[in-house]
Amino acid sequence: MGIFKKLFGKEKAVSREALIHAETDRLWLLIKETLAYYDTIACPCAFPRFIQYAYIDCVGMGLSFYMSETEGFIHHCGPYYNIQQVDKENENYRAIYTCKKCSSTFICGWQDLSIHVDRTYLKPTEIKIAAIGAGIKTPVPYVVGLFGHRLPPQNDFVKLDLGSFKEYISELKNG
Repeated sequence: MGIFKKLFGKEKAVSREALIHAETDRLWLLIKETLAYYDTIACPCAFPRFIQYAYIDCVGMGLSFYMSETEGFIHHCGPYYNIQQVDKENENYRAIYTCKKCSSTFICGWQDLSIHVDRTYLKPTEIKIAAIGAGIKTPVPYVVGLFGHRLPPQNDFVKLDLGSFKEYISELKNG
């Protein structure tokens, strides 16, 4: 029995925001561990499902949202890439990410869209390694998902539990 319940006879209500933050923390830890796993057998570039998430860009869709899974992968992938800032163009930040293992390159962009929504993308410009990870599936699986002002159609995405999502992002070809 929790201390709050002992003292007051009822459980403390947990806000929706607190639940989302807790789920995001679990998701981002899983993403960090998955990137380390990728590095033990190849690199993130060899996993099409890493690229699937890193590539999601609401601005390219004419919308205004971010996806927690995308932000988590990009946030944690930095140690596996050499990063060189380039001309910002229409972004607040742009850089070229070059894989430390296979030399594949990506363009990374970040833009704040509003006080509550900013988004990041990591789009491949040249992949120099054969895929060893399983191919992408649609609708796009997520655990925490999308937040913003103008979201894509919900039938483009499907919610999974953390364990099923781990299987999805870790799956190897023919495996």
